[in-house]
Amino acid sequence: MVAIKKLLPFLMVLMTLFLFSACAADEVDSDTVIIEPGLLDEGTPDTNDPDNTGNDNGTPTNEFVDKGEQTTVEDLAAAQAMIQSYYFEQTIPYTDASMFFQVWYCNHKMKVITSVDGYGTTEFYYDYDTQTMISYSPADSDTALQMYFDPESEDAPDNPLRDDYTACTLLGNEAVDNQLCYILETATGDKLWISTKYGFPYQVEFIDHFGNKYTVAYRNIKINTLTEEAVQVPADLPIYNLDTGAGV
Repeated sequence: MVAIKKLLPFLMVLMTLFLFSACAADEVDSDTVIIEPGLLDEGTPDTNDPDNTGNDNGTPTNEFVDKGEQTTVEDLAAAQAMIQSYYFEQTIPYTDASMFFQVWYCNHKMKVITSVDGYGTTEFYYDYDTQTMISYSPADSDTALQMYFDPESEDAPDNPLRDDYTACTLLGNEAVDNQLCYILETATGDKLWISTKYGFPYQVEFIDHFGNKYTVAYRNIKINTLTEEAVQVPADLPIYNLDTGAGV
C-alpha cells in the first residue's frame, strides 16, 4: 500500500497544532543514490554497517543481484526482504500545497520530516513494535505529541517494506534513472515502479482523494546504510501522550 499520498489531511490536522515556521526545507538533490550493504564506495567497507554484511575486502556478502528482464515478482520480494534500513526523499506537488518528505527507516522504526511549501517543518517518529507515533515541530514547540497509529490504516506513512509485491499485478517494465523497474499495480489501483535489483520503489503513481493523478519519484535512496541512531527520538524531548493525557 502506498500511503504517503493519503497523509496530507492527517498532516494538516497535526500541523494546525503548531504555528508555521519560516524555516525552509533543504534543497532536494535530484540524483538517485543507492549504496549497497557493506559499501560506501566501490571497494570501500561501510564501517557503520549494523549487520556486518561486508567482508574484509569490502564486498557485501549479501549482495543484491539484478537479473534484468529475467527477474520474477518473487525475486523482487526476496530483494525487498534483504532491506533492513533505507532512506529516501519525495516531493508531492498537491494542488493546494507541495509537500516534501524525508524518510529514514531502521529496525522497525521510522523517522519522517515533512514541510509544506518549504515551511512548517515537522518531525514524526513511528515505532512499529509499539504502534506509537510522535510528532514534533522543533521551531514552534518544546513539547512533542504521542499517539497510537495503525500501520495498516490509510493515515500510516509509506513504508515500502510493507508492500506485498506478490499480491500485485505485473503490468510490464520500464527504466527509471537507468535502473530497470517492474511496474506493479496494487489492489487499490496504485502503480509501483520496483527496481529489479533492490526490490525498492523508484517511482509511484496514485490518485488522491480529489481524483488528481500524481507520478512521484523516490529520490536519494540509500539502502542498508543506517543505524538505529538515525531514527531515535531525541532523549531530552518532552512528550505529551494524547491517548492518556499524560507526559511520557
